[in-house]
Amino acid sequence: MSDGARLNDYALSVEDVSIRFGALQAVDGVSLQLPAGARHALIGPNGAGKSTFVGLITGTLRPDSGRVLLGGHDVTRTGFSARVRRGLVRSFQVTSLFSEMSALDSVLLAIAEREGRSARMLRPLGRYGAFVDEAGEILRSVGLIGVAKRPVSDLAYGQQRVVEIALALAARPRVLVLDEPAAGIPAGESTRLFEVLEGLPAEVALLFVEHDMHLVRRFARAVTVLAGGKVLAEGTPAHVAADPAVQDAYLGRRGAGLHA
Repeated sequence: MSDGARLNDYALSVEDVSIRFGALQAVDGVSLQLPAGARHALIGPNGAGKSTFVGLITGTLRPDSGRVLLGGHDVTRTGFSARVRRGLVRSFQVTSLFSEMSALDSVLLAIAEREGRSARMLRPLGRYGAFVDEAGEILRSVGLIGVAKRPVSDLAYGQQRVVEIALALAARPRVLVLDEPAAGIPAGESTRLFEVLEGLPAEVALLFVEHDMHLVRRFARAVTVLAGGKVLAEGTPAHVAADPAVQDAYLGRRGAGLHA
């Protein structure tokens, strides 16, 4: 199999990326490959380089070296918007952007933006029947159809985070990147959020940064551990939890987080 064929097998391929900020080597030669349908967690201690690495993937940062490919296409020198057009989506922060709109209108606007029609959305919603139907179906798929017409600000925080997922789905992603999706959500609501993520379309590759090791163990099929800007370990949650280097650097000697 040729190199090109292998690259096209991955929804996302990050090849040996590095970036330095002054004297700080924030990310140092990190590689990551996500096939379609991946459910991959990125973990590591504070200062490990996780957020910087996500910035390199999504295009808000440009690496000093290495490559980022989406579906085999090199997007290393392109920005965030160009990567979105190629199917890489990072979740919206709806609590600040869409709080006074209903969940339905928020998703409808995201669909219109995808179709290049957002500037015309002052017309009555009835003129966009196909968009309304799609928005309703997305909200139904994530369990929010019952609150579709309520303002986002009136929803529980966990439901607001699910609206973020719905907005991301409106962009029809091939790769979905979530940075700490369960942050600030009570345990019961975070489980529901990850059940929604587990039910994403089979072809969508999911990469999520998460500190809750119970959620990582339950929902991730593969885990990459960063420490000091480098990959410390990679494998299944069970494999990572058993790695002595991971236990020393991050989880504690007994690796209690992933075994909980």
